[in-house]
Amino acid sequence: MKKLFQNNKFEGLMLFMGKNAWKNALFDIREIMGQEKFFFFFDSERGSHLKIFAENFQQYQVDAIGNLLKTFPADESPATEDILFSNAPQNSLHRLQVVSKAFDVVYENDDFTKFLCQQSNVIVDALQYNDFFVQEKNRFNFAIQLTFMALIRANKSAVLEQLQLFLGENTIDEKSPLVDFYNNVQLMETNERLENWVLSWLNCTEKFLVKNTFSLLVESVCLMLEISSFSMQLLLIIKVLLKKETLELNLKNTVENS
Repeated sequence: MKKLFQNNKFEGLMLFMGKNAWKNALFDIREIMGQEKFFFFFDSERGSHLKIFAENFQQYQVDAIGNLLKTFPADESPATEDILFSNAPQNSLHRLQVVSKAFDVVYENDDFTKFLCQQSNVIVDALQYNDFFVQEKNRFNFAIQLTFMALIRANKSAVLEQLQLFLGENTIDEKSPLVDFYNNVQLMETNERLENWVLSWLNCTEKFLVKNTFSLLVESVCLMLEISSFSMQLLLIIKVLLKKETLELNLKNTVENS
């Protein structure tokens, strides 16, 4: 994501605090910054913190966020410290001067930054319903949920073609235990009254996928949730599920037309 920041000249803040404060912090930061005016990533380097990015931080906004951090209690179980680099003080704010190469991601269309802000807004809204994904062990499940939902209105044939080109011959066990969950999610719009954050996610991902690849969407989700290493596995899972769905649909059509 280094390219993203070099091209757009974003400013960044690192807000060090325990994960138990992230939910309330993000609600308050959205009030300070405005909806869809910033995006964020979960992070744990040098202690649990949020990385917040915007085109510009006004000094009053920085001051307000800094004062906000002072209101949170210290984390009773802080992250383990690195041998060489000590953790930053809890409830402290730091300007982000250098963007790590680990944040690198390739994108082509200018609407990607707008999408990151929309995605962040959706995740903040989701926290109002359930904050289970703040914990690392649950973020994989949330990433699966988000990406499966993004397929509801997508051109699945185009997505499968993209993934076959992107992933090549790479594959996984095709007996995925997620088949039933995937199928239930795909029927979500017809069978359920959807929460507002889900509707927002469906709307913004539908528009995003008109010009952008599904793999970029998955990368952005995993990056935001600090599970980037899971993105390839998730893409392979989706490839298998889409292939299975396509084969079943073709078989059904053949039977009906025979």
